[in-house]
Amino acid sequence: MATVDFSTFKYKIEIQNQTVEIDEYGIPQQVWKIVRKTRASVKTNSNSKSEKTKSDGTHYFSRKEFTIRKLGGIKDTGSRILYNNKPYNIILMEDLDEDGVYVMIMGELQE
Repeated sequence: MATVDFSTFKYKIEIQNQTVEIDEYGIPQQVWKIVRKTRASVKTNSNSKSEKTKSDGTHYFSRKEFTIRKLGGIKDTGSRILYNNKPYNIILMEDLDEDGVYVMIMGELQE
């Protein structure tokens, strides 16, 4: 069982799900709806920079680890975290203890 220090949850984040709404002209629009505003522990570790190979060369993108108290409503795909007005796509979610109280979420900065 992992030990989590709740006093490190000092950063404000928003968890958002992507939904489709029909506008007044009948056209479907993708919008981000806030599921929850909460506090999190945020870590940038040595594995935070990963690389992707693109046709024009190698590109680096940043990742952060967000630890929060478990909550319902998060979808693995189609969800993101808004931190410091920057969106992070959720790429991994992992329970940190057997009780399911804390969750670690790996987020990749959306370009």
